[in-house]
Amino acid sequence: MRDDLLRASSVCADCVHRLPHPTSVTVLTQSNCLATGTLVEIAKAKGQDHLLAISGRTNLPEAVTDVIVDRGERKVIRRLADNASARFSDTGYKRMVAHAESDDELTEILGLRSDLPMNFLRDLLQRATEAVRARLARIAPPELQEEIQRVLKTIASKARSELSPARDFSRAEAVVRRMKGLNELNDAAIAGFAEANRFDEVAASLGILNNSAPTDMMARLLEGLRADLILIPCKSAGLNWTTVEAILCHRPIKRRIDDATLKLAMRDYGKLSPETAERTLRFWLLHSKIE
Repeated sequence: MRDDLLRASSVCADCVHRLPHPTSVTVLTQSNCLATGTLVEIAKAKGQDHLLAISGRTNLPEAVTDVIVDRGERKVIRRLADNASARFSDTGYKRMVAHAESDDELTEILGLRSDLPMNFLRDLLQRATEAVRARLARIAPPELQEEIQRVLKTIASKARSELSPARDFSRAEAVVRRMKGLNELNDAAIAGFAEANRFDEVAASLGILNNSAPTDMMARLLEGLRADLILIPCKSAGLNWTTVEAILCHRPIKRRIDDATLKLAMRDYGKLSPETAERTLRFWLLHSKIE
């Protein structure tokens, strides 16, 4: 069997004799004898420890990083992003940015990569919190600072141009209150609002199901760039994933949610506890600020 593994993986005899198995973590981290095809197969089949070991290798090609980005959990993705010699395809970078939406540390790591294409840097900074944007602008090396500052100015200018007068949610709130009184404000009703693009009613529903949280706050979340923040009031309101998916897929924004971001949102929603969501929402309401 050892000979079969040796032929399949192109691992040198010295590696096999030194270690109990050619796919051990030490070999995956240090050996120069593993072919790209072998690394891809291992990355597809093995667990997070193996992915973590592979993610630290030098000069990782796109074929390998694509698999790691697709299968890796947070610790793996961070190490891969911090690997300056790793190369990424456009699909890989797109998925990395999707991972970063709910991970400030990963956002900083990616934002400091000198090889991050401009379109992905712009996308990354649009999704980032104000605190992360400020830190990146402060700690980035000189060759990146100018680009980051330019992108941030563009984002700020666009935000100012899109400011609109206060909206009137009274009609939507009346509809939702009436449905609540009739015990008709349920997952099916809210999903129906989303699919019909009636997002004033979706915002009002999230507000009333979260102890009368402001409808305009819920609307800002629904119309914002960060899909992960919407999970908070949805979980606190007790909505099921099917309803949340309908909300995320029909949001009134120019850029529709991509499959990678939706997949991460589903995983994060399953992990998010109602208690954590309620505590976060109370913090937002107390400080009148979404973070």
